[in-house]
Amino acid sequence: MTTEKKTFITALQDFWNSFEKPSSWYVELAAYLIAGFIVGFLVKHGGRFFFLLLLGAFLAMWVLDYFNLVTIHYTMVKSVIGLPADVTFNHVSAFAVAWVKEHIIESLVTFFGFIIAWKFA
Repeated sequence: MTTEKKTFITALQDFWNSFEKPSSWYVELAAYLIAGFIVGFLVKHGGRFFFLLLLGAFLAMWVLDYFNLVTIHYTMVKSVIGLPADVTFNHVSAFAVAWVKEHIIESLVTFFGFIIAWKFA
């Protein structure tokens, strides 16, 4: 019984060591886990309020722009954010999907932290 447990633990350690990542990588994963947990906690406990607040702010700005009370220069907003002037939603979503594919482990760890907070916090 103990030899099976030792071999399993040894196999698990060998699998873990096969990643050959620097120790800072594990700190980065812990940061992603904590960030996912914080976002999950905030969404669970205040998500509806913040969503309604954000929706109200966007609707207020849209109404003010529609009635020409304020002028929103969308090209200037895009340049402040750092996006090209001709970017569309498809460009942004394709970039997000490419980032997630490139950083799949970090994305999964963040999602795991989010789910932990959503279920248990």
